[in-house]
Amino acid sequence: MKYILNKKGLTTSMEINNFYNDINEEENIPNQSLLDQRLKLNPEVFKTLNTDYLRLFYQEYRKEVKLYKGYLLKAIDGSDFEIPNTK
Repeated sequence: MKYILNKKGLTTSMEINNFYNDINEEENIPNQSLLDQRLKLNPEVFKTLNTDYLRLFYQEYRKEVKLYKGYLLKAIDGSDFEIPNTK
């Protein structure tokens, strides 16, 4: 679970190395073994984690955050642009 939730979009090998470096353990797990074990994870766990997270968030910050119809309103505009790689 921690591995999946902390992925950063790198290759599987790099993700595995970074994960074990972060938890200060030395492991050499084959990519296929990780992918096989991941398939055994019940996807409902992510729905439950999300529901619990949101419930706790709104309980904790209810007085500090302005809500719109009971929800924290966020938006993005979907703009896509490149930042030049120059000074």
